[in-house]
Amino acid sequence: RYVLTARGSAAWQQHSHTFGDTIERDRHDNLFAELAVRGTAGTTTTWVAGLAYERDAFTPRDVPQFAYTFDVPGAFAQADLQATPWLAVSAGGRIDVHSEYGTFFSPRLSVLLKQGEWTSRASVGRGFFAATPLTEETEAAGLTRLTSPLPLKAESGTSASVDLTRAFGPNT
Repeated sequence: RYVLTARGSAAWQQHSHTFGDTIERDRHDNLFAELAVRGTAGTTTTWVAGLAYERDAFTPRDVPQFAYTFDVPGAFAQADLQATPWLAVSAGGRIDVHSEYGTFFSPRLSVLLKQGEWTSRASVGRGFFAATPLTEETEAAGLTRLTSPLPLKAESGTSASVDLTRAFGPNT
């Protein structure tokens, strides 16, 4: 059995920031769409695969040198395997083709162990984030006085986590 899902969102915002006697007006636009299919393989494996698209645009009227429009189509897949009643493994990946910063592969692997009321999960993954002039600091102080080194580069990072959980109470 296969299930096809489609989802999307769109957001538009306009701001007028005042920093002392400096005014900065801007517009933020974001569009997201995703089409995915999920299914099973036998009794122990579920999977999902799909396509996604995101458009992120920033249009500052008073500091136009910081304007950007990013288009990012992508493809993703994930498989979850219930290897034994106490061991599940999940592996997935995503490829994004960023209009400004190039192509990125973001893999993820997770292992889940269960023993009685105890559950333990270990995960590792990699991802990226497009560089923009918008940070907590620029939201507080504005862009007018900002200088930026060029060319900007996308940020990438690897994360790992381990957690141990135990449920208590009558519903465990």
